[in-house]
Amino acid sequence: MLSKFLLELWMTILLFKCVLGKFATNTVPAIMYSYSLAPGLIKYQKNYNYKQTVPIESFKIISEELLGNCNSDAYIFINIPGLNELDFVKYRDGFRFLESSFELSSTGLKFEKVKIDQSTFDYLIAFTKQKCQVSKILRLIGNDTTQYEPYLDTDKRIIGIDFPALDSIDDQVRSETINHFDNYLKYVLGQIPSPYQTVILTSLEPDLQADLSSGLSLLDHYDGFFNDIISRKRDLEKNNRILDVPIIRNKHKPLHQELHNHYVSIFDSDFIQNNYPLLKLIVTTTIIFIMYCLVFNRNIFTNGRNRPQKPSLSSLSKDGKKENDSDKINREERRKQETKGQETNNVKEKSKLE
Repeated sequence: MLSKFLLELWMTILLFKCVLGKFATNTVPAIMYSYSLAPGLIKYQKNYNYKQTVPIESFKIISEELLGNCNSDAYIFINIPGLNELDFVKYRDGFRFLESSFELSSTGLKFEKVKIDQSTFDYLIAFTKQKCQVSKILRLIGNDTTQYEPYLDTDKRIIGIDFPALDSIDDQVRSETINHFDNYLKYVLGQIPSPYQTVILTSLEPDLQADLSSGLSLLDHYDGFFNDIISRKRDLEKNNRILDVPIIRNKHKPLHQELHNHYVSIFDSDFIQNNYPLLKLIVTTTIIFIMYCLVFNRNIFTNGRNRPQKPSLSSLSKDGKKENDSDKINREERRKQETKGQETNNVKEKSKLE
């Protein structure tokens, strides 16, 4: 009787563990971020509690709003089967590249519990292709670097990356595997010739083999992952490289300041202030001189008008005396007679010679 009771109790405990494990692991974590800002999406993060489960339809709506901005050159859909939310806490050091990209993005959302399946990813890829007019789609197998060929053109692309299942429960193996996955993401995303990327990372296969016993110690103080990164309260564009900032131009400064033209003016306040004693002396001296001329020596202005005029040289005789009109007439008649007499003599001499 006792053995039967113990057997039933043991079966009940096993069934409870199976149900609890199934219930705890039928949801998957999801991370989505974009290099550019998608305005308004932060409201979904502010109103979310890590204990809540995001339904498939709600996840589609949020993803459509993120992808519908079409503000990226590459849209990356990453599937890591078997990934659970505790991996981001226990093996956070293995997600260094993912965490860095998530932190530097202008738009970042994370959900610890999401309902999602393969059809959801296929729908989002088709939605992005049609909405953003993307013609090229790449399908990659994660952790295989030989399959990816870097490209240099600017055509938009959709890149789907499917990693191998993360099915190991050994901490060391799981940590190394996550680190390899992160390095592969760094290899691929780092070679895309544009930083404008939108990434959605999740698991399309829930971790049905998760052993929650190792994570129970974390659940006592666990309140979600990457909470130190998701701390913004408003939309913030972190990567706007084209800002409407006025051009800063340096003021003109000639090499030699003394060559700069500067006209001195007596109305310049600086000039008056610097030369006030000299200007005061000049004004005082000028006023005193004018007063002296007006009061003590007025003749200096009148002597020029009262001075007698000098006779012209033509009106003076050889003796320095003034000649009258009759003397001028007599002198001219004598000059004419002398001229006639000289002409008569010249004629006579010429006739003799003939």
